[in-house]
Amino acid sequence: MKADYFNRIDEIYSQVEKKIKEIDYYDKVLESSQYNLMSGSLFKMLPKLKYEKHYDVFNGIQLHNTLTKFEQTSEDVLDYITIENLSRETLELLKNNPCVISTFHFGSYRVLNKYLVENNISYTAIAPRSIIESDKECFEKNMFIKGDAKFIEFEAPNVAFQILRELRSGRSVFVYLDGFRGNLNNISSECAIINFLEQKLYVKKGIIQLASIANVPLITGLSYRKSKNDVRLHFFDPIQDDKSKDREDFVQDTLENVYNQFSYFVNQYPEQWEAWMYLYKQMVIETNTQEYEKKEVIDFNNSQLYFNSKRFGIFKILDENFLFDRYKFISYSIDENLYKSLQRALKYDLHKVSNIDNSMIEELYYNNILVA
Repeated sequence: MKADYFNRIDEIYSQVEKKIKEIDYYDKVLESSQYNLMSGSLFKMLPKLKYEKHYDVFNGIQLHNTLTKFEQTSEDVLDYITIENLSRETLELLKNNPCVISTFHFGSYRVLNKYLVENNISYTAIAPRSIIESDKECFEKNMFIKGDAKFIEFEAPNVAFQILRELRSGRSVFVYLDGFRGNLNNISSECAIINFLEQKLYVKKGIIQLASIANVPLITGLSYRKSKNDVRLHFFDPIQDDKSKDREDFVQDTLENVYNQFSYFVNQYPEQWEAWMYLYKQMVIETNTQEYEKKEVIDFNNSQLYFNSKRFGIFKILDENFLFDRYKFISYSIDENLYKSLQRALKYDLHKVSNIDNSMIEELYYNNILVA
């Protein structure tokens, strides 16, 4: 029922808001590696987004992940979704021809699967082994035509052969273009480098190569939440192999095209992209030795200093303490005393600290970790 669906949405919003207000939640987030790496990616990719908004993006990702988990099991979610830019011709392609169906971990990112089921469209899902093992039962029940679930493990040594076999047999395959949760191997040969927002990214190119070889269209669908109770499923125009181009040129142009269209939604709704949490694995980090500004000489005994938390963050991994530079995207191991001093600084103003000697204060200041 409509009331039940929207009541559950209200409950999820309330639960997430309640969690955000918990004691120490803010401090725990700011001192987590997950937040700092996400913030560093935002700093690089969306430099116009104010640092103060990074915390909101982090919380928004938690919210939209929770909404996704609910909506992927909701039987009537499609009754409340608006379909955008899906022509009759594109729908016929999906129904009657093998396609590479792609999406991003954005918005309520499982509603595309439910839309395919609603339209009796069979497909084989390409996913990491860990995701298949943990969520297979849920996927089979909610995101495939009954009795028609098929998977290909992303890590399988013959994954390309399996995908081609599915496409040539007349069956579509489904893939996330931003699926970089695991470690990357052979990154130079497996990936293309594309321009995306304010950064260069490594992106997987194999699925586009296989679409070209099999001569099937790439059809990308993207879910996004325009407002709390307004979920959209937007389709990009199909991209068919261009025989007038060299295959590598076609692959590069296609990836640039799709990511360029996607960038509009990322700019509009950055908090809806889960991949901020692991995007650092894809970024081409260019060495830049230039600092923001030259530091003026000051009298440390008579100056009030502050931790430059917009540029630097702190986090722990097991028992090791780290200082993270969002500008250079580098982590530095630091001792417990310095960690605790900077930790206090996230809560209070930082000036001269008794347990940091003058030489350390000067080094921190001239490296922009402390500012006057």
